Amino acid sequence: MRIDRNIGHAPRVEAIGQKLMESPMRCVDCTECKGLCQELIEVLVLPDMVLKGRDG
Repeated sequence: MRIDRNIGHAPRVEAIGQKLMESPMRCVDCTECKGLCQELIEVLVLPDMVLKGRDG
């Protein structure tokens, strides 16, 4: 099955994106943030994994 992702109205996602842009040092609100980390990578790839039915 083929799945296409389309951009829709998503105010909560937009708010999260704005928060990420305003606070680059604490992208997923970790207390000991050191930049790009496993937690951020999981947050970014989870939608693709769910939509495409893949394991990590």
